[in-house]
Amino acid sequence: MRPVELGPSTCPFGVNILATTRVWMLEEMWVFQLDDERYRLDKGVTFNGTSVPALIQCWRSPTGTSFLAGLIHDWLYYYASLNRIEGDDVYKIVKIPFNKWESDQVFRMNASNGLWLGLFFCGYPAWRLSREEERKRQKEEMLQLDNNVKDQALEKKTVSATQSHQMVGVEG
Repeated sequence: MRPVELGPSTCPFGVNILATTRVWMLEEMWVFQLDDERYRLDKGVTFNGTSVPALIQCWRSPTGTSFLAGLIHDWLYYYASLNRIEGDDVYKIVKIPFNKWESDQVFRMNASNGLWLGLFFCGYPAWRLSREEERKRQKEEMLQLDNNVKDQALEKKTVSATQSHQMVGVEG
């Protein structure tokens, strides 16, 4: 895991109190256990630890004891699922869907009640935004697949058209 950049302040009401939020990136796949099941987060995911408003960061650090809970929770908010590992092969996974309530409960198991209460009352806009972004990603993926299918069909049509118009030798 490595720091990537300083993100925008999480201070409420758009007030910047000389604080910004650090963004982190997983440098390699991360495996963890939750309720006797193993799960995998893929490398390359970015997150900000716990989303602590800048106004209270002097009392509660975003990279404190709830840092890894924030990583799992940010993943859950972004993907609305966890990759459960099947057997011993970390590459054999099953996507397990999580709704907002379940995602918040995972955070609650690994963070303080104060942070969980803040998330419970203030986390819905982030959840909703993540779902909207997910719908956009899915739509873009579907458009890309549709374009690929159209390109392949056009390519087949072009190949068959050129094959049917081949010159036949004339004997003389």
